[in-house]
Amino acid sequence: MAEKILIVEDEQRTRDLLTNELQNAGYEVVSTARGDKAIQLTVREQPDLIILDIILEGDLDGYNVARSLNALDQTHAPYIIFLSTKKEVRDRVQGFATGAHDFISKENFSLEEFMARVKNGVRIKKTHDALLDRSNIDGLTELFNHRFFMEELQKEMGKARQHGFTLSLAFLDVDDFKMYNDLYGHYAGDRVLNGIAKIIRAKCRNTDICARYGGEEFAVILPSTNSKGAQIVMERVRAMVEEEKFPVRGTGYAMEYGSTTVSIGISTYTSGLSDREFIENSDKKALYRAKAAGKNRIYIYLGHDEDGQEIVIDAAGRKPDLIDISDLLAKINEVEAKISSLGEESILEPIIRAKKELETLTTHINKLYSDEEDPT
Repeated sequence: MAEKILIVEDEQRTRDLLTNELQNAGYEVVSTARGDKAIQLTVREQPDLIILDIILEGDLDGYNVARSLNALDQTHAPYIIFLSTKKEVRDRVQGFATGAHDFISKENFSLEEFMARVKNGVRIKKTHDALLDRSNIDGLTELFNHRFFMEELQKEMGKARQHGFTLSLAFLDVDDFKMYNDLYGHYAGDRVLNGIAKIIRAKCRNTDICARYGGEEFAVILPSTNSKGAQIVMERVRAMVEEEKFPVRGTGYAMEYGSTTVSIGISTYTSGLSDREFIENSDKKALYRAKAAGKNRIYIYLGHDEDGQEIVIDAAGRKPDLIDISDLLAKINEVEAKISSLGEESILEPIIRAKKELETLTTHINKLYSDEEDPT
């Protein structure tokens, strides 16, 4: 793809000359004579480099345009070259103070030198962007890293607040990852993380921001997406991870494979939420509930009901898996019997209390779902 250059120049003859030369050199060119239009074109066209005159049509001069462009929230800011009839040192100093990268005087103008400076500016811009991109990438999974995720989340929340855009956030955690590592080794665990990252990239959309949040946990920002839309995207990820066979050891026909699943929590942004609260709704409230309900499922945090109770639902409407609670109760009974046999009655009270709470929870969940399944 050709590099894009924006020419901001009030003289039609100069604009035409530069446009012709740059296009012949293989660049894509857009141009304007107005400062306000230059800002609009920069946001819309995302040019790699801007040729900027100081004297322009309209209320904004080149200095004001450069300041405005550098104040924009841009991940990849354009390289700015001033091209002006002004030639005094103070003019150059003022130009560089606005954030411009180079300054060319129209006096004794050399087209050859101009093209060389443009080429050099484009090269510097590409090198800077490549370094910036690598600094935002997690080395193992090649998804965005935690720092970049937090920056983008705050940007997207700002857009949602200002413009009323819908925004959803999903957190994914690899189920029983420690057990997988213990069984197959850390190298195999790394291959699982890398494989799941590829699935996330493949099943999410170009507009989604996919990151490794930390350890075996991933996060996806879904702009302009409600909870139902986020569920559809995340279900593709969950289903493919469940079906995938991940290489463990060996090569060719002797290759050994392992499998795993992911649990996912989703929430949608509401006005007034901080980034910490938004993350907790998806991570602590929805994802943790998916884990507790049996793993390999998606839970959605929907807020609070009239009584202030949190609403967190299984996206597929499935009943929670009570096997983990049953196993825990059995172990508590064993501990209780052993302590009783040793005569350590003083420490039995908290154990008995915990057991009763778990028994009550199990009874409540069983009753809740048996009522839902009863057609009468």
